[in-house]
Amino acid sequence: MKSEHQMKKASVHVLLISAQAAPNLLPVLDPELKPEEVVMLVSAKMKSRGDALESVLRETDVKYTRVYLDNEHDLESLESRMLQIAVDREGPQIALNVTGGTKLMALAAQAVASVAGWEEVYVDVDTDEVIPMDKSKPRRKLATALRLRHYLRAYGYQLEKTPPVPLPDSRSLALLKTLVTQVGSL
Repeated sequence: MKSEHQMKKASVHVLLISAQAAPNLLPVLDPELKPEEVVMLVSAKMKSRGDALESVLRETDVKYTRVYLDNEHDLESLESRMLQIAVDREGPQIALNVTGGTKLMALAAQAVASVAGWEEVYVDVDTDEVIPMDKSKPRRKLATALRLRHYLRAYGYQLEKTPPVPLPDSRSLALLKTLVTQVGSL
C-alpha cells in the first residue's frame, strides 16, 4: 500500500536539457516512473544534446515534444514558454526535473511549477535517487540500469556496428585442434 506522501507516477516529465543527459534519462526509463510524454526544454546551445536525448527517447518508444528556448538568459521569456507548457497540458500529472538546464532555467521552471502545481524533483546520479522538492515525500531509488548503448547515445556518441567475426579457415581449425589436444606437451 502506497503512502499518500509517496511520489505519484507523472504522465508528463518536463526536462531542462543540459550537458548531463543521465539525470534526465534515468527517471524517464525507470519502469515505475516512465511517463507517457517528455517535454524537453532546449536552448540553442544545447540543441545537439537535445538531438542525442531525442534519439534515445525515440528508440525506447517515449513520446516527446521539444520546446525551443529563444533566450535562456531572459527570465520573462523562459517563464512564458514554461507557462505555455502548463496551459497546453492542463490536467495530466506533471513532474519537473530541475536537475538540468541553466540556473536561470531551473529558477523559472520552479516558479512555474509552483504556480501550476507540478511535482518538482531533483535526480542525484551519485546515489541513483529521485529527490522530491516536497520534503514530506520520500526519496526514491531509481530502478533503471541504463543500457550502455542508451547512455552513450544520450551523450551524442554513435556506436559502430560490431564487425563480423571471421570464421577460421580449415588450416586455422587444424592448428587450434592440435594446440588444444597437445597443450600438456607444449
